[in-house]
Amino acid sequence: MNGRFQKNVATGANVTRTFEIGSGAVYAPATVVFSSVSTAGNLVASTATGEHPDIANSGLDASKDVNRSWTITNNGVAFTNYNAAFTFSASDVDPLADPNTFEVRKKDGAVWSTTGTSARTATSTQATGLTSFSDFAVGTVIPTTPGGAAPVAPANASIDRPVIDTLKWNAVYGATSYSINVATDAGFTNIVLSQAGISGTAFGIPSPLANSTTHYWRVNAANSAGTSDWSTPWSYTTIIAIPPAPVTVAPANGATDVATKPTLTWNASVGAATYRVQVSQDPGFASPVLDVPGIAGTSYRRSGGGGLRGADRE
Repeated sequence: MNGRFQKNVATGANVTRTFEIGSGAVYAPATVVFSSVSTAGNLVASTATGEHPDIANSGLDASKDVNRSWTITNNGVAFTNYNAAFTFSASDVDPLADPNTFEVRKKDGAVWSTTGTSARTATSTQATGLTSFSDFAVGTVIPTTPGGAAPVAPANASIDRPVIDTLKWNAVYGATSYSINVATDAGFTNIVLSQAGISGTAFGIPSPLANSTTHYWRVNAANSAGTSDWSTPWSYTTIIAIPPAPVTVAPANGATDVATKPTLTWNASVGAATYRVQVSQDPGFASPVLDVPGIAGTSYRRSGGGGLRGADRE
């Protein structure tokens, strides 16, 4: 249909209305899919040949866009949100434009706003998460330096984090890549990990960081227009390392004629807070005759009760 096309919108979920509109000889329909409609009403849709009159302020590249605009007016429909797919002819597309990069821009009054983008084809682009109706234009966005990203996880100042962790941050509109720095000081003079060109919003630490250490990290966003400032740093502290096994000292290995209540001693283990002693009659320690955890020092002598029996092993 050339001109304005009105359709009724009923209540319900996933309500779809396709407006079979065009201009001249070009068919350029618009399809609206509501998540939920609570009050019925009407929508009126139309399309016009040529770029939107205010395309210069839209943020779209006028040399890489669709030479067409759409207008949808709401008359009484109450709804949560909707997606809208705009279809155009290949003849509407500028020669230098790539439809795989197209986005929908929306003009409410004098203000242009961005939209989410879902499905794209060579002759259609879908906008998502919309909450009002107005004018719409489709094209390639003129790159501008993206805003700053912000850390999301691990939580700032968290403790007991694994030495191989995953850093996460928020997505930034227009960003094509991100970079992260990890350092052991808040001034980032001792950077232990630096990674650029990350396409997503998460990065898995590839190799273990130091145990029992506070690490500071930051992120920025970039595209062809430039790179944002670094985010405000967040920090987290890694877990304490598992201490190495202690080395027994006395009684000597294989010693005989040892007292039934010997003093068992061992070398200190780096990072250990306490020790646990077991004595068994078999080398597999299936049924220890002595099992004492929580020993603060590096020796233990049983007090009270009976002594150890012959052939007991420590």
